[in-house]
Amino acid sequence: MFQIRVAVYSHVGLVRMNNEDNFYLENQINDQAKNYCYASAFWEKTGWHCAGVFDGMGGEADGEIASRIAAQTLAQCALEKVDFEKAGEWNQEKTDLRIRGMILESNRKIVEYQEQCHHVSGTTAVIFCTDGRCFKIYHCGDSRAYLMRDQALFCLTRDQTLAALKIEAGIYTADDPVAAYEKHKLMTFLGCDRTKKHLLPEESEWITLEENDQILLCSDGLTDLCSEEKICQILKKEETTQEKCFQLMESAVRSGGKDNVTCLLIKAGGSALADS
Repeated sequence: MFQIRVAVYSHVGLVRMNNEDNFYLENQINDQAKNYCYASAFWEKTGWHCAGVFDGMGGEADGEIASRIAAQTLAQCALEKVDFEKAGEWNQEKTDLRIRGMILESNRKIVEYQEQCHHVSGTTAVIFCTDGRCFKIYHCGDSRAYLMRDQALFCLTRDQTLAALKIEAGIYTADDPVAAYEKHKLMTFLGCDRTKKHLLPEESEWITLEENDQILLCSDGLTDLCSEEKICQILKKEETTQEKCFQLMESAVRSGGKDNVTCLLIKAGGSALADS
């Protein structure tokens, strides 16, 4: 079981008037849709832990309401896990069921909000779950998860966008001008299943957690303005988890900040001095 340090920063950016991003970390969310928000956690005991990033869409207040619904639903899911942890019933299968249920419940609540307000709204989701020995990623939309291991960066998610679908099908390449236009046309998000019954996340395998692993969850406000080379450069630094997370967020803001940006960085083990 590794000691795990986590930090998250969320920033409205330099163009948008409101912050439609949200997150969940250790019973903390951006409940007031603040333009700038920070939270941190330190996990050192065996047990089930989770964290998530949500990027709302819909304009005006609709996007921030959708992302807040998802963050609150994950918070409730994390609260309820205490009962089965005490009973010694934690396992990977039950965690899968709980996160899938959380995705369905978030979608249901967002669709009901749409029906009441006659607005189209929704949110992406990228969620990390661990027992300290292994971890798994669940996601819907184009928010991403990265793993930094042995000085190499790996993307653990696949953008669920029209552009990504057409590139995979060979209809055009990533360099095609149409790809840029369709890059943010989401094929899947929380709030898209109006039946309220069928939405499921894409899931990674359960991945063994290794010493010095870093897992980054982020909204596209980061990846649109900060290249994977830049992300890798920052994560390689001999600095604390909090400092590196802040630098990722700041890099996107300084590069134009055209969207809300949220970065949540998880570090397993490593030097205690690096995060003191």
